[in-house]
Amino acid sequence: MLAPMRALPVDALLPATLIGESVDVRRRARLIVYACGIAVLVDVFTGLLKPVVLWPGSAVVWALAHIAMHLPTLLVLRQTRSIAYAGNYYIAVIFLQSALQLTVSNGFSAFGFIAIPVAGAHLVGLRSAGFWTVASIGAALALPVLLESDARVVGICIACATLTFAIGVASIIVETTRASAVREMEAAEGGMRLHRERLRAFVEQTFPCLAEFENGRMAFVSESVNQLLGYTPAEILVTGSALVRPEDVALISARMRAYPSARSRVEIRVKHRDGHWLWLEVFATPFGETAKHARWLFAARDIDDEIKHRERIEQAQRLEGIGALAAGIAHDFNNLLTVIAGFGSQLPPSEAREEVLNATTSAAELTGQLLAFGHSGPRVDALIDPMQELAALAPVMRSVLGEEVSFTSSGSAEGATARIAAGRFKQIVLNLVTNAKEAMPKGGTLGIAVRRVLLERDPADALSLSPGPFVEIAIRDTGAGMSEEVRRRALDPFFSTKGAHRGSGLGLASAHGIARRCHGTITLESSEGAGTTARFFLPDAQEALSPVASRAPKAATPVSSDRVWIVEDDVRIQKLMQSALAAAGYRTEVAQDATTALAMLARRAPPRVLITDIVMPGMRGTELAARMREQSPELRVIYISGYSEGEIGDWRSGEKGVLFLSKPFRPAELVAAVADLIAS
Repeated sequence: MLAPMRALPVDALLPATLIGESVDVRRRARLIVYACGIAVLVDVFTGLLKPVVLWPGSAVVWALAHIAMHLPTLLVLRQTRSIAYAGNYYIAVIFLQSALQLTVSNGFSAFGFIAIPVAGAHLVGLRSAGFWTVASIGAALALPVLLESDARVVGICIACATLTFAIGVASIIVETTRASAVREMEAAEGGMRLHRERLRAFVEQTFPCLAEFENGRMAFVSESVNQLLGYTPAEILVTGSALVRPEDVALISARMRAYPSARSRVEIRVKHRDGHWLWLEVFATPFGETAKHARWLFAARDIDDEIKHRERIEQAQRLEGIGALAAGIAHDFNNLLTVIAGFGSQLPPSEAREEVLNATTSAAELTGQLLAFGHSGPRVDALIDPMQELAALAPVMRSVLGEEVSFTSSGSAEGATARIAAGRFKQIVLNLVTNAKEAMPKGGTLGIAVRRVLLERDPADALSLSPGPFVEIAIRDTGAGMSEEVRRRALDPFFSTKGAHRGSGLGLASAHGIARRCHGTITLESSEGAGTTARFFLPDAQEALSPVASRAPKAATPVSSDRVWIVEDDVRIQKLMQSALAAAGYRTEVAQDATTALAMLARRAPPRVLITDIVMPGMRGTELAARMREQSPELRVIYISGYSEGEIGDWRSGEKGVLFLSKPFRPAELVAAVADLIAS
């Protein structure tokens, strides 16, 4: 009967609700189980081996009766889940046994009464100890008198009551001290538990993955790795560093060998369960007692979005630098083209003359692409309807695509408007369509889908745009697609996969530059063998188109009083403009810079028209025009420049009598601009 109790774990005898309780509750429950086992053991030995005198019935009956009285303690504990009920039941059995044998001179009752205060204090608590101590003392003093026992028994009972009182007081004092210590310990444990939970929450929020390496082998990995990489901790322990790129493993190993006692930080790429590579920031910290720090703790967090954001910033900075360089080159080249096209157009008609002029036209288009890539070139904030422009472009797009590529369109952005020059809009769309056509040399399908979208802050930030309404034009092709490396570089200037002598590599770059100037963007989605989707975003201006009244151009005949001043720091362009205007009948005067022009104005009457370069050494052309207009409000001004719009600044002053002529231009265009300005 005792063997099963020894073999059975104590916690198996306790209610499940008590297992998760505090340390003190579990301790009291276990004490009750142990006390019940000890009582049964005592009953077996005293009943079977040494029967008590005057106990009715045989020794076996005596033992079984006592055992039957103690074992229900466990039943009370499991059914009521109460330490107080079970403990008081156990003490009540001991009290009953001791009271029934109080007048028997075998000492059992004295032992029982003395043990009751201790049992009450440690099994239940202070109240139980006090109650059962008073009850035991009262029984020890009253029962011998009521039963008219002899003097010897009365003396034993008085001694028993005295000892019970002393032990009861001592038990209460001890239990009070112990309970206070337990409370302090539980409070300290609670504080430590709260501190650990806070620390764990902070670590898990900061570093979702924790791993421990011992002697080069992974010994532990946190459960949160499943959310980060899609693998279970058991799978990670088996695969180990096989999920990390080999070059990153070599980097970590080199750092640990170079700095065996120092904390290291590295950025590595780890393969997710779905196959894509994830960037992680890893902190490696040595710890432990070993001299060589054979144990390392690795804390990792996901920095994939940070890496992508950093790459976007680096790309933007790189493109900004290239754009500034391209704009500077385009400006100087535009000055040369102005001279070449201007003097070339004055040559006698011949095939050579036409070839020179055609070449300058092509070169001007190339510089226009450079300026567009660099967010440059004069820009007209025209309000257009993208749906109308796409409808007008449909025949051109079908011609570009040819018969081998089928063309479909879907979606609608009715009522949407955007601020972009119509020519620039068409340039972007045709550029994207042409690239899609070249990706399908054997034919395929090209689809254009248009829709209005509202970009919230997060998706807008991902595209480096401001949140708000946009028009999205998605151009999808069924071509060969692009690798990730090609897709990332597709918008870079001078990057091309067409091979030598087949394009400048500025098409997509200039289209993207124009889109960015209009506060939009172009994105590319592609994978090898799955085609490409180019998305062109333009802010929805949410303004209605206003009808524009057509005006027939007015002809103007130069008269002797039409004087024109030319302010240009390039002597070759000075000569070109002066000869073209003189041939048209205008009287011209030239100045090398704004200071010279103002000195001329102090000695002479102001001209009818001022032609000035905007960016010049010293004073800018816009400032010169403003100062001259203070003296002559009727002065007409033609600004010329080959620089970007950001560099030429606010040439659109909003005043009447102002035109802008972009380099390169031909003499006929200059003469026509002067005549139109005078006639307006």
